[in-house]
Amino acid sequence: MPNGKANTELIHLRISGEIAKVADKAAASSYQEKPEWMRNALKAAAKNAPVWVKSKWKKAELHEKTVEFKLTAPDHYVKGRGVFRILENPKGELRIDISVITHETPYKITEYIYHLYQPTADKIEINPDSKKANFRVLA
Repeated sequence: MPNGKANTELIHLRISGEIAKVADKAAASSYQEKPEWMRNALKAAAKNAPVWVKSKWKKAELHEKTVEFKLTAPDHYVKGRGVFRILENPKGELRIDISVITHETPYKITEYIYHLYQPTADKIEINPDSKKANFRVLA
């Protein structure tokens, strides 16, 4: 980063040798210096901070379970089947994501991740057609 561009905060970070090697490799493969790569990684992580929700479901009940879903927003509609990916924080709140992996060609695999906010998380239910998926979300 050019001099004078970011004098706001200096962070000292201690990482393991294993993480340092991974960061070195990632920086080199993206043609960036390690500090630049780390700034970009930190910025990306901050932009994707988890949305925590309260749920009647426990992590163990949802994590890696199949889900049939229909999600709507004012400018978007998506439906399909996927798998729940769940994180839990120390307060017992959950980050609930639906992961959908598509195999567009033998060489191209794409993962779509849909984050569920509180109103949608409240609509998670057991799927009456368990042959389709374990759960369903109609929002």
